[in-house]
Amino acid sequence: MPLPEPDPKTPGEKLFTAVFLLLFLGMMAAVVFEDYSPQKLSVVFVLLWFVLLLAVHELGHAAAARLCGWGLRGIVIGSGGE
Repeated sequence: MPLPEPDPKTPGEKLFTAVFLLLFLGMMAAVVFEDYSPQKLSVVFVLLWFVLLLAVHELGHAAAARLCGWGLRGIVIGSGGE
């Protein structure tokens, strides 16, 4: 018996996530630009590279699954997979 599809996030949850993300990114930008030094950008670059490498890593899993003959419906990064 197939599992039921998970319910999508409610509009309130989507709004909370967007506001939290904007506040977090705004605070990070404020710290970087306040008394600027190039070392402060290292956190930004690490996060950007981590996301890029994570995407490449997951694509590698998808390629290996395809080579093994498994069907793929999609690639999910983070929670929300089936």
